[in-house]
Amino acid sequence: MQQLSFFGEALKREGRESTEWHFFSRDRSGHLVVGTQTLFVQYEKYGRYESLRGDFDAIVRVFFANCDQAQPNRLGLRYINEVKPRNGTPLEWSQCIDSSLLGTFTYKVPGAEPSRIFHNMEFVFAEPTFNLRFQFGVHNPDYPAPIRQKVFVLDFDAYLQGLFETAEIPAMLDVYHDAIQALFERSIAQGTREEMNE
Repeated sequence: MQQLSFFGEALKREGRESTEWHFFSRDRSGHLVVGTQTLFVQYEKYGRYESLRGDFDAIVRVFFANCDQAQPNRLGLRYINEVKPRNGTPLEWSQCIDSSLLGTFTYKVPGAEPSRIFHNMEFVFAEPTFNLRFQFGVHNPDYPAPIRQKVFVLDFDAYLQGLFETAEIPAMLDVYHDAIQALFERSIAQGTREEMNE
């Protein structure tokens, strides 16, 4: 880590070494990172929220029991969903995604093909207070080439920035999960539900 300090026209540079630990599940689908300012768990394969919550709760309890000076100042829960239907053209989503999210998909530019159609919405929830960033659209894994693959991303990131007690973490995660789940259900259409049920 590098720290730069300015004193008039003088520049002072200080380097500090820090350690970051990485732990993986046996099949490497789960990844725990512990750094000087970060503790997060990432899953490549998602099963059930209850399992994720149980894992995170166990990790947090052990961590804060052994690092009693640590003070959490941000807690987040993020889901990145990729909707990949088997049929249809790359820009036809009316059967899979709620129509209210597809307004710009009808916008055409003569002589050009879109290479990315991606949007960002941010919300502030009250009681309890937290933020939710919702990014959605066709991100296009082949960018900057024109869109050829049928992949729609629904990216939900719920978080609270500020000091809080570690005992609040499980209940906060539940609130985040409920808000994300409700927004996910609002965002998909019948075609996605049918494919998920298969």
